[in-house]
Amino acid sequence: MDFQLIPISEFQLFLICLARVAGFIAAIPVILANQTPPQLKVGLVVMVSLVLFPVMESTIPPMEFEPGSFLLLAIAEVLLGGMVGLVARMIFTSVEYGGTIIGYQMGFAAANVYDPSSERQLALISQFQNVFAILVFLAIDGHHIFFQIAVESYKILPPGAFNVSGEAIP
Repeated sequence: MDFQLIPISEFQLFLICLARVAGFIAAIPVILANQTPPQLKVGLVVMVSLVLFPVMESTIPPMEFEPGSFLLLAIAEVLLGGMVGLVARMIFTSVEYGGTIIGYQMGFAAANVYDPSSERQLALISQFQNVFAILVFLAIDGHHIFFQIAVESYKILPPGAFNVSGEAIP
């Protein structure tokens, strides 16, 4: 494929897609924050964006942006992707918190283990439940569902539709 023949509007849409996927990947709970090399995360974002872009491109009308508005739109897309990923991360955090409470009720208040991904001490039962929740997430194809949500998010909120002004802010 000759990259000189790609229209600038299509390349800008790819970068917008890349921005939203970067927000998703940054907040997805399966990717360990400190243990995954940044090169792997960037490669994953680019690969997922390349795979999802043809699907997303059919739902997005072609448009061109000026540099200032394009930068603001890219930031908004990263925030939108991060918010969707944050919902998934909140589910895993609630499982971890529930494990902490269960561990304390079982008498394991002093039995803590070091979690290298978050660099803190966690209750033993909490760590077990967290790993179990990640395994269940992968077993039920939660990562596939996560990417389906990424595609569906473009049908619900196309680029530029995410607005945090006016009535959205009390």
